Amino acid sequence: MFFVKNFRSTEGVSSGKKCRQGDILFARRSVSISQFKKRSCILNFDRICSNELTVIREKEKITKGFLNLILNTNSLWDYGISRSGGSVSKRIKWKNLEKQEFTIPKTKYQEKLISLFTQFDKLIYELREQKDTLKKLKHKLLDEILG
Repeated sequence: MFFVKNFRSTEGVSSGKKCRQGDILFARRSVSISQFKKRSCILNFDRICSNELTVIREKEKITKGFLNLILNTNSLWDYGISRSGGSVSKRIKWKNLEKQEFTIPKTKYQEKLISLFTQFDKLIYELREQKDTLKKLKHKLLDEILG
């Protein structure tokens, strides 16, 4: 799962959408069709977001966090992109996406899948942090040895 970790002040924001902790932000716009980032994320604080994002609140019928897993599947993105509109700046419309059907597993399996993918994401995050630390160390050592 993706979580928002960076944000800016809302001062000077002329328009936007209110979003709350736990909402899902769906990036529906791309500069070009080849540049869709294919992701949605769970917001972990209250904010105002761009009008280019779709704010989604999960219904109680689905385990909290499971919809975000669905929104990050290739099949959903392929479906959405194939129906996106716009000539220069492509946009995926929610009304097209909401027509896509998925098989929803029982609650206990939803919970297991959320747990599994959360563990994957934590590991990926930790590995990225380690990679960044090693890069910094490498550059520092190069500067000290050769600099």
